[in-house]
Amino acid sequence: MGKLLGLLIVLGFVAYLVPAPVSHRTASVEIHASREKVWEVLSDLERIPSWNAAAPSVEFLTQHRQGPGAKYRIPSTPISRTFEVKDWRSFNRIDYQVTTDPELTRDHILVFQIRPAQGRTLVQLDEDYHMRGGYLGHLLDEVYLGPSVERSRSAALANLKRLVETGGEIIVN
Repeated sequence: MGKLLGLLIVLGFVAYLVPAPVSHRTASVEIHASREKVWEVLSDLERIPSWNAAAPSVEFLTQHRQGPGAKYRIPSTPISRTFEVKDWRSFNRIDYQVTTDPELTRDHILVFQIRPAQGRTLVQLDEDYHMRGGYLGHLLDEVYLGPSVERSRSAALANLKRLVETGGEIIVN
């Protein structure tokens, strides 16, 4: 029993030290509206809480609230996130550098891409990051954090669609 416990401790330590692979999450929604109308909502960073239930409020950390360098924090429990706009291509995409509090991830990038699609607009959200804590962190992400974030991401995109298409209010599940 003692040798098994020792082996498990060593394996856990190694799993903690070995860098985690990149986690890639993606989601998309097709919105029956022009790319300009979608951009109007998506680029208004102050309106994020109107379509994203995981963002009850937005605290700006910069004077400017749009474009490269705009930075804001979404306070939440147990994880708060800070977003800094790294690339802003009007009507096409917004790239963010994301930091979490507590620091669970590194090299965390979130990208909204907007593409016209025969009278509709496709919004795709891609997120890439490494979990801290090596493979143990990666396991936590795969089992608990990732599925939870995917549910809220899908709900946020559905709410974005509803808001752009109908002006409808956010639906909290």
